[in-house]
Amino acid sequence: MDKAEMHTHDILGNPNARICGSIDWNLIIDAKGGPNHMGNYYELPVMLIEDGTDFVLQSEYYYIGHFSRYIRPGAICLGTSSWNSNVEVTAFENTDSSRVLVALNCTDTPFPLSVTETDDTTVDFELPKHAIATILFS
Repeated sequence: MDKAEMHTHDILGNPNARICGSIDWNLIIDAKGGPNHMGNYYELPVMLIEDGTDFVLQSEYYYIGHFSRYIRPGAICLGTSSWNSNVEVTAFENTDSSRVLVALNCTDTPFPLSVTETDDTTVDFELPKHAIATILFS
């Protein structure tokens, strides 16, 4: 989970710092973690199995899905604020006016969240330890 959380931390921070997009250079590699010209092998969201006939979806693949499935092209980043640094959040408004909030808890403790929009719509829930969640507002 550490790698999925680390990658998600980066993806969450980028729009909040007003970076307009995120591109993963590679999404699939072989079972050894390559090939690459530097010899620094690692895991990616999709990895081929040893004989190359199938693949395995890593947890990072599903974490990326919280962004790619719900934040649509043309969405704008909304301002968010949090009183606690244990949970990271970012939010977007899609071109159809739907809104998406993604929250990440990298701690060893479940964390209660109360998400309030400017129109006073509030969603309360507990984000489990080491978990990611997506909230959709329409």
